[in-house]
Amino acid sequence: MGPGFGVNGMILVESINKTLPDRAAAFGPRLPTSDEGGLSGDLVWVGQLDRTNSYGCNPITASDLQGQPWSQSIWFALVQRGECAFVEKVRAMQRSGATAVIVGDPLYETLVTMYSPDITDDIAIPSVFVGQSAYRELCALLNSPPVPVRVRLVHNGLYNLPLADVILVTVFSPVIMLLVVYALFRIRQYQRHRRELAPQDFVAGLPTKTFFIAKKLPNEPEECAICLEDYVDEDEIRILPCYHQFHTACVDVWLTTRKRCCPICKQDICNANERTPLLWAGRRTTAGTPTDPSEPFVAVPNPSLHSDLSLTHTLNLQQPLVSPMLSTHSVPEEGSVLLDIPSLENPFPQDSSISDQEDRVIS
Repeated sequence: MGPGFGVNGMILVESINKTLPDRAAAFGPRLPTSDEGGLSGDLVWVGQLDRTNSYGCNPITASDLQGQPWSQSIWFALVQRGECAFVEKVRAMQRSGATAVIVGDPLYETLVTMYSPDITDDIAIPSVFVGQSAYRELCALLNSPPVPVRVRLVHNGLYNLPLADVILVTVFSPVIMLLVVYALFRIRQYQRHRRELAPQDFVAGLPTKTFFIAKKLPNEPEECAICLEDYVDEDEIRILPCYHQFHTACVDVWLTTRKRCCPICKQDICNANERTPLLWAGRRTTAGTPTDPSEPFVAVPNPSLHSDLSLTHTLNLQQPLVSPMLSTHSVPEEGSVLLDIPSLENPFPQDSSISDQEDRVIS
């Protein structure tokens, strides 16, 4: 049986130059690696010294140790599995003077990890476990005197993981990676969704008005497009930059939890530009009438759109002017602002002072 799963060490039989697999115990000190030289010593079969103690559950008597050439050097005890716990075998051989313990299984080839549920701080020597074939081969070598059997125990760091651990890592690593990728995806999705929402303080700054049926304009909607409920007196209505209006409670939830665009025209309420209609920002109105009509609203044209204009015309929206292009029967939408559109005959009114200067130049 060569090195494989469950193997984390080896026994080098120096007399015949052969390697046998083993597995180190979970208690006691770790064996040195091959780079560290391993641990060499004479192998002693305890059952050969005392056939009643082949399991190594009791310490070797002084009479059995007396006169043995290896007793004054480094030696490893070879014992059989069974009769008592692994840690008891190691304790007994440690009291006998062994430097390490090799526990062999006489029936099965499977390597096991020797462990103890109790405290093992008193264990000062390493121990390993070998399967049936390795145990029988070591016993056969020791039954051929007078050939001394010298072995070297080596810890192999390449085979630290048992088969069960390798299977668990192999199975659960892809699952863990998928969970990590899914978590990152959900975080990115959440961040993207947050960017699509309108800030609550921005939404709170949008204009509102109180609805009254008696003051409703003919072209004004009669119901909220979100909840599909008809407007009733004293309903609070939020007006968006696109002039679409909804129940304040309905549209605030929409803008702060769904999207920051109008539910009807999909205009982004946070990206206002020169094409965005003018609003009575932050002011409360009643059926389209400003609360304080004494304050004029001023609009300044975009210079990039009319670069040839030498004068900036200030529009006083307190007295809105109706464009001649509009129908005389049209009624301004509630909350809307009508701008003065110059006539086609004179689209850019000329200042009288400028006209006089031109007359003098011509003359």
